[in-house]
Amino acid sequence: MYAHARDASGTDSPLPVALPGAGAVTFRGTTPAEFPPFSGPDGVTRLPVDLPPRPAFQSAQLAHLPLDGIAVPIAFVRDKLADLASDLLLSVKQSRTMDAPSKSGGRAVDAPAYLPPSIVLLVTFDDYDTELAVPAHALVWAATRSPRLIPCLDLLARPPSPDSDPVRPSLDLPTFSLRLPTCEAWSLLHDYVYLQSTKGLLEQLVNGAAGLPDGQASDAVKARRQADVWRLDLVRKLWLNVVALEIAGIVADHVGGVADST
Repeated sequence: MYAHARDASGTDSPLPVALPGAGAVTFRGTTPAEFPPFSGPDGVTRLPVDLPPRPAFQSAQLAHLPLDGIAVPIAFVRDKLADLASDLLLSVKQSRTMDAPSKSGGRAVDAPAYLPPSIVLLVTFDDYDTELAVPAHALVWAATRSPRLIPCLDLLARPPSPDSDPVRPSLDLPTFSLRLPTCEAWSLLHDYVYLQSTKGLLEQLVNGAAGLPDGQASDAVKARRQADVWRLDLVRKLWLNVVALEIAGIVADHVGGVADST
């Protein structure tokens, strides 16, 4: 269900928004084509009251994950990852990927000695031309039980090896490729996968700086309205990425609740 707003381009008037239900439309798909941007080429902004129906995909049936080379019940692994979540996230944020591939075909990464990453995610987007090389922990991403992410565990069979450069030692990590619909919501999803904090995700969505060009909003009311539309569209982009990765738990338990609170 959608409310409507029209941006009177070139004027200082705020965007009028009809009450929900007035000419409302429901998007029922979960692809970018079926769930398009809220601001359309016709100048009308369609604001969602609800997300599309939750997709029908299921989590992978995974009873164990490898922890220090031993198959361990997934519930125990997830508990350990939760205990280390902040440290694991700090490790990947402090890591730096070299531009060129390593001699083995992987990527060389400068990383902290404590809880270093085990793989490099090569992430491309439908709406962004540049590939991101993101140091990551395969176990963290596999613990989402996404069928698209479980295969990254196969890369753990080849442990990271130090680079041969004695002056600038680094890890030589295998790579794992991902393709997602939108770049803008990537950092939100990345940090959520590590921290599993619905509260933190909601705070980022509600309090994050709206991506509006200088001068686009000419008064406080219009600026606030446009910021709200931007945040709602960020929820849409996050939803599309989560669905593309088939992270069922996040879709079912968290993103929908975040959208209701935004």
